[in-house]
Amino acid sequence: MLAQLVAIGVIPSATADPIPGDVGVPDDCTAVLRRISSVVSIATGLPLGSVPFERHFDPSDRLPYAFDWTEALPEGAKVETVRRISISALGAQYGVTVINDAEHPTLIDAETGTLVAFWPSVADLFQSNNAFSSTGSPIGISMQIATDQSPPQFIEQTAVLIVRQK
Repeated sequence: MLAQLVAIGVIPSATADPIPGDVGVPDDCTAVLRRISSVVSIATGLPLGSVPFERHFDPSDRLPYAFDWTEALPEGAKVETVRRISISALGAQYGVTVINDAEHPTLIDAETGTLVAFWPSVADLFQSNNAFSSTGSPIGISMQIATDQSPPQFIEQTAVLIVRQK
């Protein structure tokens, strides 16, 4: 039930402020975002143009993934803060969340200001779910950021994380 409340935005999933740091996320765990239309695909419930992560996520993994905002930000802008990270309804149903604690913080790259790392997770109870076998399940992860401009712009993008047993 809690996961469903997070999915529909009643309870935000990642509320702690991101910290600046060295993101250090492999390229295959990074979604390079682009300016896209906000049209929704009826078949998946995910926005059309959502960028997939190259590396699939095993339900028992604890790996950082990242959004690269370089191409989605206005010229010269950087990410000032992460306003929210949310999981699609399907992801919430399957126990997918985002960890944001001292060991697994949301990080904004201190050097570029355009790369934001986060830690997806699947609740232990759901890790052996049949939905994650074979081709896996496409889970939308949306991130809304605020730029460092004055006034700040709020931009939200969705990337698709394929969660499947490896």
